[in-house]
Amino acid sequence: MEPVENSVFEATLGELRPRLASILRRYRVPADDAEDLLQEAYLSLFFHWQNVRERAGYLVVTVARLCRRYHYKRHRLLAQAVDEAVLELLAEPLSPPQEQVEARHDVQAYLADLTPKRRRAVYQCRILGLTPEEVSDSQGVQPDATRRLLRFALEALARKAGKR
Repeated sequence: MEPVENSVFEATLGELRPRLASILRRYRVPADDAEDLLQEAYLSLFFHWQNVRERAGYLVVTVARLCRRYHYKRHRLLAQAVDEAVLELLAEPLSPPQEQVEARHDVQAYLADLTPKRRRAVYQCRILGLTPEEVSDSQGVQPDATRRLLRFALEALARKAGKR
């Protein structure tokens, strides 16, 4: 194993500097970050000096790989920041827990005033998410009858909610 000679190491770096600079420009790496990437590539070459046969190629490939990794990380961080900002804008504020409890009690009181058939239709269609056809099949009635029952129930709920 041959030790790393400063003159050979510096000569290798010197002749490759224009090629490395063109790689950094192609990947549009800012000057401050470009210097950091070059230092990382130089350190990698320095530590693997004895095991690398084609040192110039190793350095070129390492810089290109570091540039790709740099852009991947940068893009991921940018996307994450945008995602968080968009989600924050889209998020609707939740009502306080006390208001949620009161609203639940109000809905239960409204439903209690309905007939059992209407209450069951509202529960199955609005709470369970069943279609009127599915509710009709389970109760053995026509889908139109279920739709009419649901419409009357929702109108009655709207009237009661408007009075309170």
